[in-house]
Amino acid sequence: MIDIHSHIVFGVDDGSESLEETLKMLEEAKNAGVETVFATPHFMDHVLNPDKTFDNFRVVLNKASELGVDIKLGFEVVLHPLLLRGIEIAKRHTMNKTEYILVEFPFNSSFEFSKRVLAQIRQKGLIPIVAHPERIETFIKKRGLIRELKESGCLIQVNAGSITGYYGEKARLIARKIVEEKTADFIASDAHKTGYYNRYLESYHIITGWTDEDYAQRLFKINARKLIGI
Repeated sequence: MIDIHSHIVFGVDDGSESLEETLKMLEEAKNAGVETVFATPHFMDHVLNPDKTFDNFRVVLNKASELGVDIKLGFEVVLHPLLLRGIEIAKRHTMNKTEYILVEFPFNSSFEFSKRVLAQIRQKGLIPIVAHPERIETFIKKRGLIRELKESGCLIQVNAGSITGYYGEKARLIARKIVEEKTADFIASDAHKTGYYNRYLESYHIITGWTDEDYAQRLFKINARKLIGI
């Protein structure tokens, strides 16, 4: 499996707090059958410390190699108002230096504003992957907006924890609909600490009961290979 969304780089955001915790997360990922993990620290314009992020990522890269887990660097770019002032910044925070960019809707922003930012990102030749829309209140209230994003050229990433019910019944029901309608493109762990990769593996078994095996393989592995160049 290929996990395209995690906060496994220690000490840079609200994810892993230490190298020791990161190593435990990597072990859990390996035991769950994950071959490749994308480290995607939050990027909120001025919040990220680039030097510390790259330094800590290199440490994780070396340790992961010893464990036999492949690590790629990406970012989870928050669709923040400041991004409109410097949309070129987004081009420096893509997935493994490809045209794909993982983006997060702020939990308290308007859909119309975020849609404007997404349009500008697409105009720069980037392809947005929208992280966990099933957890965002805007989409919980109006699920059809997820289809609107898909039709505009965005890809959709659902959290494994939403599949298992970790984020509540509303998120689980929307996640199931997204999967059953084959609107989703990726299932990811969004791992912030230990325990997430148990849910990741559990979500795979749940999804094979919701849809066919071919689509499940695309969600957990094939799409990531084709779309992110692995």
